[in-house]
Amino acid sequence: MRRILTSLLVLLFAFPLSALDVSDSDYLVARAAVADCALAVTAGYIADPQYFMPGCALSQETLPRTLMVSQSDLGWYLSMIPAKTGNQTWYQRLASQVKGPLDEQCRDTFLIHDWKKGDILLSGTYRADWPKGATVVTLVAQALARRFGEVAVGVDLLLEGRRISHPIRVNGTALIAGEGIGTDGLEFRYE
Repeated sequence: MRRILTSLLVLLFAFPLSALDVSDSDYLVARAAVADCALAVTAGYIADPQYFMPGCALSQETLPRTLMVSQSDLGWYLSMIPAKTGNQTWYQRLASQVKGPLDEQCRDTFLIHDWKKGDILLSGTYRADWPKGATVVTLVAQALARRFGEVAVGVDLLLEGRRISHPIRVNGTALIAGEGIGTDGLEFRYE
């Protein structure tokens, strides 16, 4: 028994958990969590009135470049998004889309992913490299017209929670374009 425990300890120190490839299941959950957090914070920022996700803070620039998250629980996000009211006329639907152009997409995404409290907690930063001269208005107009230029977003996050087998470190650069978020430039590894 002592030999088996000694052998296991030697293997553990020789091949730490961070050397293992992230499982497919953990990768999919982590990828969705990274994108969902960014989507929810963006939806809240461009909405009128604005709403904010718990554990998230934006830098104090005209067009924020940095999003800092600290133990931000995705399970709380859906309750922060303004609820859709039923039986709306076409004018009321249009008015609600103008006030929160990403709210419906964000709500649908969070309903599909079904995040519960404690499933995923994020800590770290997102840092966007906006095009020169960009404003919130021009970026929203480009996104709605599906003419959104590519934006690089530096990501340095630690993900923890019940939906992944071990904490995951996410580093690298995500690219946001008209087609959505490209995560090929991100590295996912166990912490």
